Amino acid sequence: MANTLADTIRALLLKGAGDRRLLEQILRAAARHEAISRNEREYVEQLRREHLDPVPARPKAVQAPPVQQLMPPEELPRKRRSRKKYVILAAVAVAVLASGAYIALGNTTLQPLSITLDSSLYARGDIIAISGDSTADTGPVNVYISDASGRILWSEEATLEPDGSFSTLALLGGAGWGGSGTYAVVAAHGDIVQSTEFEFRG
Repeated sequence: MANTLADTIRALLLKGAGDRRLLEQILRAAARHEAISRNEREYVEQLRREHLDPVPARPKAVQAPPVQQLMPPEELPRKRRSRKKYVILAAVAVAVLASGAYIALGNTTLQPLSITLDSSLYARGDIIAISGDSTADTGPVNVYISDASGRILWSEEATLEPDGSFSTLALLGGAGWGGSGTYAVVAAHGDIVQSTEFEFRG
């Protein structure tokens, strides 16, 4: 596989492909450098082919040009009026949709950096899925988890995709983790920092 086994499993978990419990179990084993069976590796490889490999684009069908029908001269003005009416209706529809979008957005401005989690409550041994978007800069996004005192327990550089999104996974409750409480996930990209919190049951 082009990516490591752990990277492939993370990508499958983000897509919701396969048996989540089994994939998380294999990911934990990989993180602990434990033995992974041949059947488990083949299972991950099969999911990769089904859900991650690019699907070849289908050639677009070439449509024949429309056949122009001859019509009596007396019907031509009616045809022009009908086409003009459709153009006006289309313009009205676009205006209505645009005004609806403006009302829905209101005065809301897009944040240059956002971060979201797949849940707000986790237990020891769970995998947390972190994702977000950034318009601030190029290059990786620094993502880390800290406890209430600000001590960093886990960190990683998440790759920023061409569409401005980033995502990563983290295994909770490893060495150095404390007990139950509120923990923070922080994303830093350039000079912009964004954070969110979750509850941890140790």
